[in-house]
Amino acid sequence: MKRLIIARHAKSDWSFTERDDIDRPLKDRGISDACIMGRRMKKTNTIPDLILSSPALRTIHTALIYARELEFDLSALRLNESIYHASGNKLLRLVESLPEKVHSVMIVGHNPAFTDLANHFLPEPVENVPTAGLVILDFQATSWKEVSPGSLVADAFDYPKKHRV
Repeated sequence: MKRLIIARHAKSDWSFTERDDIDRPLKDRGISDACIMGRRMKKTNTIPDLILSSPALRTIHTALIYARELEFDLSALRLNESIYHASGNKLLRLVESLPEKVHSVMIVGHNPAFTDLANHFLPEPVENVPTAGLVILDFQATSWKEVSPGSLVADAFDYPKKHRV
């Protein structure tokens, strides 16, 4: 089995107009939402072997919040420059190139590429993976090169507002 967790970064703060996009921080709500989603992952024992994050400040912060909530070993958290401006196809190639010893990976990054990647696999496409949204995909595959819509055996889509009243 291989598990791919597509995690869009939490809500960012657009009030820092003088900063470059890559340096935009999280809003307080983004921090809170990432904590909530990390706790949901922990509750369902959805803990990856590896976390790959875009180098953008908001994605690094989101990944660190997930790692803390999951009691994740930070030595298995990696920044990957190619995630920052990736297309869905580039992300797919990244997934296909993962080491075989990794059975479960969380990739933390940005839209629209993350919605595109999720929709490549999902039987029912989603319109948008919202901030702090998670798409969890389980594949009957022994190699990351075998991950495909045909090898998908389970999927879940969760996001902060899904459980708010």
